[in-house]
Amino acid sequence: LGRIKWETKYEEVWRREMAAAKMQQHVRGWVARVKVGRMRRRIARAEFERARTRFRSAQRVQALARGVLMRKRTRKLLARKKQAAIRVQAIWRGYVLRKKLWEQVTHLRATIIQAAGRGFLVRNRRFHLVAQVICIQRAYRRARRRPLDVKERAQADMKTRKENAAKIQRAYKARRQGEEVARIQQQQQQEN
Repeated sequence: LGRIKWETKYEEVWRREMAAAKMQQHVRGWVARVKVGRMRRRIARAEFERARTRFRSAQRVQALARGVLMRKRTRKLLARKKQAAIRVQAIWRGYVLRKKLWEQVTHLRATIIQAAGRGFLVRNRRFHLVAQVICIQRAYRRARRRPLDVKERAQADMKTRKENAAKIQRAYKARRQGEEVARIQQQQQQEN
């Protein structure tokens, strides 16, 4: 009896110690796994942070490189556009200047032609005026040389011509008035 108690007690202590050892083993394993997990996570986080830092650095470098390239391309494009604008302006200014010069030349030529025309007209008028003066002088001298009876006959002929012309004009006016009266009467008859 004492031995069985002792063995039972020993077995109970042994089971308890074994259970405690097992529990300690499990707890130590769990603690180690948690520690290792934390360490792995810390390492992974550190690697991730390093990778993120590298990625951000690469992004910055790429952004700087892209900025440099884009500014260079934009500068080239702006320089090309500026050169094109300068060329267009030069062509336009040349066109405007040539047009202005041509207008000045045309105006100058027109002025020269007008001056020549006016000079010709003045000389021509003077020539005709002198010719008319000479003609009047000749007619006056011829009239003064004519005998008195020829002058009186010419005046009588002129008076007769004027009277005949006045008769013809009166007859023509009377006829026109008669036609006008007839036309007005005819219109009134048609209206009624």
